[in-house]
Amino acid sequence: MIEYIEQGKLTILTGESSWRDERHMVHLTCGHFTWISFLAFGSAEDCLDQIIDFLAEYHPGALYDEQVNEEFDRLKAEGASDDEAWEGSAVDMISGGNCGNWLLSEEVHFTFDPSRDDIKRYTEGKLS
Repeated sequence: MIEYIEQGKLTILTGESSWRDERHMVHLTCGHFTWISFLAFGSAEDCLDQIIDFLAEYHPGALYDEQVNEEFDRLKAEGASDDEAWEGSAVDMISGGNCGNWLLSEEVHFTFDPSRDDIKRYTEGKLS
């Protein structure tokens, strides 16, 4: 189970992390309408993996696994090799997490090493 805290408009992924670790704020648009904002700790890759695992557990509808698999199957049916089908089905996608789930790359926005003021704006819900 993924440990997290919701504070204002920010979901903070916790666990074995601390403020001294590298941190990133990641904003996701889901369905081009809803923003989900996360604060995660570790490298950018580690943060993305944590976020994708969180989404898989709590918001699986935000992931694009089904669309990627359907496109893979369509390309295979048209005669593409496995490599060609994976390459074609994963265009503009980001894979991560423990199960290799998929997000649309244009929906992921990183703020590298956000300041305390950046984070405070989200935790207090004072977004401009």
